[in-house]
Formats: sequence, structure tokens, C-alpha cells
Amino acid sequence: MVRYTVTFDSNTGNGTMTSKEVREGFSVVIPENEFTKTYYTFAGWALNTEDDTKLQVGERIKVTGDITIYATWTQNPVTVTYYKNDGTDTTEITTIGEGDNITIPSETFTREGYTLLSWKDSSNNEYTLGNEITVEEDLQLYAQWTANTYTISYNLDSGSYGTNHPTSGTYGTQITIDNPTRSGYTFIGWTITGMDTCTHTYGSNTTTNTSLSSIKDTTFKNLRSTSGTVTLTANWDEITYTWKKYNIAGSITYSYKYVESTGSVYARMTNTYY
Repeated sequence: MVRYTVTFDSNTGNGTMTSKEVREGFSVVIPENEFTKTYYTFAGWALNTEDDTKLQVGERIKVTGDITIYATWTQNPVTVTYYKNDGTDTTEITTIGEGDNITIPSETFTREGYTLLSWKDSSNNEYTLGNEITVEEDLQLYAQWTANTYTISYNLDSGSYGTNHPTSGTYGTQITIDNPTRSGYTFIGWTITGMDTCTHTYGSNTTTNTSLSSIKDTTFKNLRSTSGTVTLTANWDEITYTWKKYNIAGSITYSYKYVESTGSVYARMTNTYY
């Protein structure tokens, strides 16, 4: 009597299974799977690799010739959860196949005043932006941020710096800029230019304006949210002193003005200084 061979194929899996010899016209019982495949779960047997019709374990099929029965597989899903990590609960979740590769993203989130530096997982392993990694289990990634810095320049118009005059600022950090001094002049405030549209703090005030004038506050925060240059220009008012000389009758005969910046004294009769 003719016998046929029933062969079991792992279909890219691992391991071996013993083939079966079956007499012509008899049936073979579909066995339990003994193959494995990394990152995949066994999904049933099929008569070819393209067949979506699955043969169930324990099912009988009639054998009329040599046949090969193929294991089929379903890739296990895993999730990659990205946390913005800025004090909010903002997340982005991606489902991929276990064992698939992902590229560590550089533009998943944005955060005002900060630049995305890298990602870390829950075990504090760090992942570099743009690197490719293999994901073998659910993965939680937390954005790592670095605060942006900006340059501070000064135009003192012949004045002198105060004690604190930083040349850079960092977003999120308050800085102190002491008022400048200039012999013969009174400081009447800064004109500040080069700011962007983030919320700036000066003293107890806030604004989103990109320039300010007549600012005498000494504490500032977030003059820019991105790199760039903020310029502080000092404004001055010349210091003068005036006094008057009266005659015995009480009427003015002379008026004097002293200009501290030059040390000059001017006398006036009527409306003209000499």
C-alpha cells in the first residue's frame, strides 16, 4: 500500500518536528506545534505560506499525496510610549511589532525655551536622537530637555557697568542686571531689544513684547526662549543744578546752572545762559 509523507515546515521559525508516514487515503491528525519563532506567536497551520485558512490542532485531513504543512506566525505587538516630561501628562503612543527597529525621534514634542537633548527609559538608559534601536518589549521613553541660552549685550553710552552684568541668560532662570552709572548723569532706564515673543518677566511685570523702554528693574527672566542676542541700551539724563541770586527788593538779577558732567557753570540774565 502506498504511503505518503506529511512534513511540517517551521516557515522561518526555529526547531524541528518529525514528519509522519500516512497510508494513501488515510487521515493525519494535525499535531501540536513544536516550533518557536522569536518575537512571534504561533497562529496555526496552513497548507501553504500564503494561505489564510488555518488548520486547527487535532483536526484530521485526508492524505492523497506527499504534503507539507506550514506553521504560521503573528508578530507580537509592543508599545513605545513617549512622555513629554515637562510636568504635564502629555504622551504619544506607538504600537509596533516586537523586534522591530525604531529611530529615536528628534521632533516628537516641542517645548518653549528648551531643546530636546535625548530620551531616557524607566531604567535611566539614555538614547541618542537619530539612533536606531531594536524594541523587544514595551518601552517608555522620557524626553530630556536642555534650557536654551541667549546672549546679552550692552550699550552703556560711556557709562559703567553695575556689579551684576551677565553676558548670557538661560531660559527659566532669573538674572540680575544692576543699573549702570555715569558721571554727571542720572540713569533713566534701559531700552531692551532683540527679545522674542515668549513671556518675559522684568521686576514684577510680564510682557510678550519684543522690545521695552525706560526699564529700571534689576531682575529679569526669559528675555528670549531661543538662542540669539538681547541688547540693553542705557538711557541717561544730564544732571544740572540751578540757583538764583536776588537783589534786596526780592527781584531776580541772575540765575546760575551747573552741569555736573562737564563741570561748567552758566549764568543767565533774562532767558539766556552765558
